Amino acid sequence: MLKLNFSKLVTALFLSAGLICASCLVEEDASRTMPANSSANTDSDSDNDTESENEEITSELTGVSITASSIINCNAAVTLTAVAKVTGTPSVSYIWTIESGSAYAYFGSVGTTSASGQTVTLTASNSTTESQSVTITVTASDGTNSKTASHTITINGTEAEQVADEVTGVSVSETEVSLSASGSTTISAAATSTGSPSITYTWTITSGASYASLGTGGSEATGQSVTITATNSTTESQTVTITVTASDGTNSQTATVTVTVGASTGSTDTLYINLTDGKVSGDNSNWFDIPLGGANALTFTSGTLSINYTKSSGASTGLVKIDAENFADDLTVNITGTAATGGVKIQTNSSYTTNIVLNGASITSSNYPCLDITKGGDAVITLTGTNSLTDGRIYGTGYGDFYTTDSSLVGTYTSNGDAYEYCDSLSVQSEGSNNKGTIYCKGNLSIEGTGSVTITEQYKNCIATKGILTISGGTLTLTSNGRAGLAGEYGVIINDGSITFTGSGVVSSSACRKATGIKTNDSDDGSEYSSAYVTINGGSLNFTTSWGKGISAPVVTIAGGENTITVTSPSQKLTDTSSSYLDANGILTTETVSFAPQGIDAGTVTVSGGETTISAPWTGVNSDGNITISAGELHITTTGNAVYDTSASDGCTGAACLKADGNICVTGGTVTGTASGKGSKGASADGTYNQSGGYIELAATASDYTYSSSISSSSKGLKIDGGITVTDGVLYVKSAYSEAIESKSTITISGGEVLGYSTGDDGINASGNFNITGGYVCGYADSNDGLDANGNLTISGGLVYAICSSQPEVALDANTEEQKVLTINGGTIITLGPLESGASLNQDCYKATWSANTRYGITVGSTTYVITTPSTTNGYGSGMVVSASSKPTVTSGAATGGEKCFDAFDFSGLYLGGTAGSTSVSLSSYSSSSSSGPGSNMPGGH
Repeated sequence: MLKLNFSKLVTALFLSAGLICASCLVEEDASRTMPANSSANTDSDSDNDTESENEEITSELTGVSITASSIINCNAAVTLTAVAKVTGTPSVSYIWTIESGSAYAYFGSVGTTSASGQTVTLTASNSTTESQSVTITVTASDGTNSKTASHTITINGTEAEQVADEVTGVSVSETEVSLSASGSTTISAAATSTGSPSITYTWTITSGASYASLGTGGSEATGQSVTITATNSTTESQTVTITVTASDGTNSQTATVTVTVGASTGSTDTLYINLTDGKVSGDNSNWFDIPLGGANALTFTSGTLSINYTKSSGASTGLVKIDAENFADDLTVNITGTAATGGVKIQTNSSYTTNIVLNGASITSSNYPCLDITKGGDAVITLTGTNSLTDGRIYGTGYGDFYTTDSSLVGTYTSNGDAYEYCDSLSVQSEGSNNKGTIYCKGNLSIEGTGSVTITEQYKNCIATKGILTISGGTLTLTSNGRAGLAGEYGVIINDGSITFTGSGVVSSSACRKATGIKTNDSDDGSEYSSAYVTINGGSLNFTTSWGKGISAPVVTIAGGENTITVTSPSQKLTDTSSSYLDANGILTTETVSFAPQGIDAGTVTVSGGETTISAPWTGVNSDGNITISAGELHITTTGNAVYDTSASDGCTGAACLKADGNICVTGGTVTGTASGKGSKGASADGTYNQSGGYIELAATASDYTYSSSISSSSKGLKIDGGITVTDGVLYVKSAYSEAIESKSTITISGGEVLGYSTGDDGINASGNFNITGGYVCGYADSNDGLDANGNLTISGGLVYAICSSQPEVALDANTEEQKVLTINGGTIITLGPLESGASLNQDCYKATWSANTRYGITVGSTTYVITTPSTTNGYGSGMVVSASSKPTVTSGAATGGEKCFDAFDFSGLYLGGTAGSTSVSLSSYSSSSSSGPGSNMPGGH
């Protein structure tokens, strides 16, 4: 494009307008000399720099390394990959040679000791009983240069212990990379492993996603090698962090690459605005008054840039309007200074990016947003220094060209196209802008930089965009008495930065506004987008709201960051409240409002990283669909009591740390939750609960909530309407009043560690069948059965420890009243209390007496399990029952040792190891007819 001399153009404009005299310009030019480092020389230097940057990089090989397993089994096949380091894009060939140990491995056919290609397969053929070493060399060549690397693999002997196929580490070809603003490079990952696993590589931009892309342009890519392309349009260098994860399907390892992306050298034109004195500049040195009222004030060869300064007579500040719709280039607007009753409105060209630098700006608006970016173009705001924005608009007042200040129209409807707006006497509507944010962008908006901005508003949202809002840096302090802190109609992405939000809302008979930290679906026409999302990849969030929520969106993903969400009021869910109020547009509205103060309210929720702490009266994490947790930490407390709710199927609803209308799936990560309100839940789901990893600890600490004899809400640790399946991980649950763990369907446990600890009902209850084939399972009940199935209860493996209350309750209960059976086929079983009568005992069971507050050792083979009995025998089932694959021995006075299971809630638990006591406990055979009672056999226990 053609370069422009901004100062000369502005000067010419003012000259033609008669605002300055020609003689002044002549005298100024005559007295001016060009210093050696003048702009003319600077332009020349810039051109030379550009030529230097465009010099062709020599394409050559600079190094090579090998990625492969370090130890494999005697007849395994393993893949070796050569990772070359290059400059440019040379053509590289590879030759592999077995330097030593060819008797124990080969390439391709038996006996082949050389091969070609970047990747080769080595097959082990060690028939000896001892481990052997094989050294492989690869030579990489670009036709001129050659580099060599060697790798030694240990091949197990036929009698050696077989190694697992697992990844043990990963490295990258370059840990630090420097790129120009639009440069690119390819880097490779090299995993180390044992055995011969199949390894997948996933690359993710964990910070700085605005300045680089992976593969075909996204922020995530797969493959052993990846291309990084810089996309920095800012005038400062930026840092991008990329993480590669190597996974064998079970284990994973990570490595990090730091990419420094140079500043943009493109032809972005910069307009400098000083709001304090109402001046503009094209070079940050020659300043001119912003023209008052004149359209097309500045004409560029690339288009028209109009600046219009609207202010009252004698005022020093006002609304700056910039029309860049016909400006055929990226535009940078650098804003500094103070506007006491002003703002900046930029009408963008949607084909180009508008870059806004808030450089020590302080703006207090009147009837307009402080910063209004219209016409749907993408925009980037860079924070430099300390900035402050205060929205002068007031909630309940409508602003816009169609509003009226005519007092005679108060109490009537004013035409707005096909609609009519009500003008209430409490709020005379005035001309202004009805846009939704103190900062508002009609397209996609990104915020970055190292500076800060403080935003205070009492109208709608602090920052709002009709597209996607991305925050990748800066310190944002947001205060809202209107609506939300961050609002992106289609999505909000947090990559980095520090964001503090304080929101105050209200729901009453005379007002209704809900303060939310981050929300989507805030469209002008009220439509909703099921795919609108909030994604948190990093940074720090600290949200405090009253009458609000932390995050609200159809899709919420937390992959990183340190996040704190605190919702303070109301104290519980509000149902069916009639509210007549002026909405944000100044329109009188009457509706019936239901409101739940929640930490996260979403369609689906995925937690894959970060550390998030939530405190809310009602629900910590609420999902209309599924909740999936694979990594990271989630810590939740809720305090609200259940409430009478006509919309609920059972007449009332309770709070919960986790609540899903669909399923809850846990594969990793850590979750702790405490629900202290009456009738609340640690976690609940209308669908299923599946856990294959991770650590979950849930507690419901209050009593049940009773509205009437027929309407109530039980306080439970984990309540699932569908089935519960646990294959791995830790699940610790406690309830002070009802079941600790309850499924209204079936429970299947094949691995992991599960504790259901109830001081008011069953430890673990299944309305259907209950099957245990592995893992460690404990049901502790002060007031009912330890493990209770209203169908069949079948134990075929694992370790089961159950404690029940006094007769007629039992430690292991099946529904014999409906011809269901307790069946013991295997496993190690320890109970304090009897078994269900009529049990099918396919493994020998033994009984013994026990004393209170005594440490017992149950020895099976070479392992001694150690338990400590309750402090009193009163209220607990009489007798101890033990069963294992071989007859156990029981001793008192045992010493603990090894790993402790069920280590939560001050529970004495069970030790997987210890030393048997000195006093033997007599065992006698236990038969199913020796049970003291059937238990309750009813859902819910009592």
